[in-house]
Amino acid sequence: ESSLSVNCDYDRSVYLADIVLKNYLLYLPAGTEYDLRSNIQDIVISNQSNMQLVDQVDIQSGVDFNKPGVYEVYYYLGSDTGSSGRCKGIVVIQ
Repeated sequence: ESSLSVNCDYDRSVYLADIVLKNYLLYLPAGTEYDLRSNIQDIVISNQSNMQLVDQVDIQSGVDFNKPGVYEVYYYLGSDTGSSGRCKGIVVIQ
């Protein structure tokens, strides 16, 4: 058994787009290849899906898929798309 404490902040007044992930917490065995972009389930702006923007999402992570550890992954949608958004996920490499 294990536990993991994470911080999450969200300010709806700043971000107009919601980046929705399939999994906010991923457990992967070391050595697994995983496309972090494939974890995006939806991009919602004004209650409408905008998945055509998925390629515009910038992903910042220091995930080393070969080294066990806990990594934070940040998904950003720039304001040049008309709506900015941010999301955070956690990847645990076992």
